[in-house]
Amino acid sequence: MARKTEEEKARERLIEEARQQIREELEGKTSGKSGRTGKKPKSRRSLKLDKRVIFGSMLLGFIIGIAFIILIGNISANGLFGKKEINITTPDSVLDTGIVNNYTAADFENAILGEAMQKQELIVMEQYLKIPTTLSKAGLFNFPIFSQMKNVVYYGTGVYTIDLSKLDTDSIDVDMENYIVSISIPHSCLQYINPDINKTEFEDTEKGFLSFGDIKLTTEEQNQVEQAAMNMMRDRLIQNELFTKADNFASNNVWQLFQPIINTVSPDFSVVVMFDETTNHEVTAK
Repeated sequence: MARKTEEEKARERLIEEARQQIREELEGKTSGKSGRTGKKPKSRRSLKLDKRVIFGSMLLGFIIGIAFIILIGNISANGLFGKKEINITTPDSVLDTGIVNNYTAADFENAILGEAMQKQELIVMEQYLKIPTTLSKAGLFNFPIFSQMKNVVYYGTGVYTIDLSKLDTDSIDVDMENYIVSISIPHSCLQYINPDINKTEFEDTEKGFLSFGDIKLTTEEQNQVEQAAMNMMRDRLIQNELFTKADNFASNNVWQLFQPIINTVSPDFSVVVMFDETTNHEVTAK
C-alpha cells in the first residue's frame, strides 16, 4: 500500500479539525476555548433546548416565507388596493346581453331617410347630345336656283335624376337574420335639358345658282329653330335604352351613397337596391 503524501495528510488533518470544531460548537464550546476562559460547559438539557429553539425558529421562518409569497401573489392578482375582477366573455354571454344586436330596424331607417332628405334630387346620369339640323330658305317662285340651305349643329346635355324625397319607411326593409337592408327607389326621370348655345356650329350656306347673300333669321325664327332642336333632343333622351342606362347608374349611385351610412350603424349589413315598380320614368324636361 502506497504511503500517503504530505498533501493528503494535511488535507485529512484539516478535515478532522473541521469535524472537531463542529462537534465542539454543537456541544456548546466556543472555538474550543471554553475551558481556558473558565466557563462551564452547557448541560445536555440546555443543548436540547437550544436545538429546539433553532429548529422552531427555522420552522417559523419557513412558514412566514410561504405566507409572504402567497400574500405577494394575491396582491399581483387582485391589485394593490382591492380585488381585481376578471370577466371572461363567451359568445353565448354576448348574445344574451345583446351586445351584437344593439340596433333596431328603426336605426337603419332613420339613417337612410336622414341622408335622403339632404340629397333629395340625386343626379344619376348626364347624357351629351349632338343634334344636326338644316335651315332652308326658298327663293323666287320657289325655284331651286334661288334657294339657300345652311346646316346647323346644336349641342346639349340631358340630366337624369331620382327623387329620394319619395323614400319612406315603406321603402326600406331590414332583414335582421341575413343582415341585409333593401331599399326601393323610384325609376330615373329626365329632369331637364341643358342646351349649350355657345357650342352651336353653323356651316357655310349652300346657295342656288342665282341666290345671293346669306340666310338671315328674325328673332322669332331663331327661337323657333332652337325650340325645334330642343324637341329633337328630348325625343332622343326619352328612349328606353337611355332610361335603362340611367336606372343602372341610379342603382350603383344609391348603393355608394347608403352603404357607408349603413356601415356606421353596423358594418355587418349590406345594402341591396331595388326599383319601386309602382313608379315610372317621368319626363319633366320641357
